[in-house]
Amino acid sequence: MKRIVGVTCWVSLLVFPCILLLGLYLRIGSATGTVVINPLRADAGNYFTYSYNLRYKHTYSREIGDMRDLKSPVHPDSHRSPGYPLFIALFLDGLSFHSFVHRVVIAQAVLSTLTIIMAFLLFKSFLPVLGLLPLPYSSP
Repeated sequence: MKRIVGVTCWVSLLVFPCILLLGLYLRIGSATGTVVINPLRADAGNYFTYSYNLRYKHTYSREIGDMRDLKSPVHPDSHRSPGYPLFIALFLDGLSFHSFVHRVVIAQAVLSTLTIIMAFLLFKSFLPVLGLLPLPYSSP
């Protein structure tokens, strides 16, 4: 029993932070290294428009309207759920479009890294300690 407690401590204190940092590094690298030629097409364009209108026109709408005129009317709708537009509205602050996209992608990478912590805590509740390590599979 003492050996299992030592292994648990070793995994929790040494291996898990390394896995977490590696996961963050890979996600940030992927987010910053991926080039998307037209990032606001299809659904992404709708989500951006919803967040822009929420932030600057205080209306939940996917109508583009006149983006230079904050008083131009847009009609509210509900074709998309408001969760993601509310999230990306946090990053709209009048900076360049490139800066906006970069900050959203980095925030998504950090949030997805939190899934590593959630998965570790979930699997820790019913797997043995060595089952938490990403060891290569070898057939008998």
